Amino acid sequence: MDNTRQCEDSRRALFASLNGLVPKPNTPFQWDAVCDEKELKNRLKWVSKNLAKIPNVEVRAMSARIAHEQALFSSGDRTIARVIESAVRNKGNLNEALRETGIDAAFHTSRNRSYDEFLPWSIVDSGLSFEFLKTEHEKSQESLSSKPCPAVEKCTTCGVCPTTWLANAPNGLVQLQSLRTPQRLFAANA
Repeated sequence: MDNTRQCEDSRRALFASLNGLVPKPNTPFQWDAVCDEKELKNRLKWVSKNLAKIPNVEVRAMSARIAHEQALFSSGDRTIARVIESAVRNKGNLNEALRETGIDAAFHTSRNRSYDEFLPWSIVDSGLSFEFLKTEHEKSQESLSSKPCPAVEKCTTCGVCPTTWLANAPNGLVQLQSLRTPQRLFAANA
């Protein structure tokens, strides 16, 4: 009896956090549209409802509207600056800002992009090659996963490993990496 009471008293709640996938620049999903807002809302509601049936599970979900706002701001081009300025004038009312500027949010959020389309963030070198992102995107479309990165000391796949770019980085740059890598890089720069 005492052990049973102790187990019941020590139960803790599990917090499940649900968010719709918002495709972001310089990721394999940068070519994808965000899920339709109404469909995303229905999916989040369905998952939340079913998870809430499980004892000690609390569900928190980001709103579908916020997911679409994130998608607009992260995948939009320079015209979105006018929307932001208008939203500030309209006390944060994004719908009014979109009406005022005539910007079609769906053009930026609700369509898949071709590999040939120039993406506004293409001018930023994230260290990930177009070929790598495209290959990963194609794999995701077929529900294929990639093997974990085999690189420890030398980059072999995506080009982001510290050994490919950190040697030429400014001294003040802080980057998480293995302990052996910085010793070799800083010894080489000394």
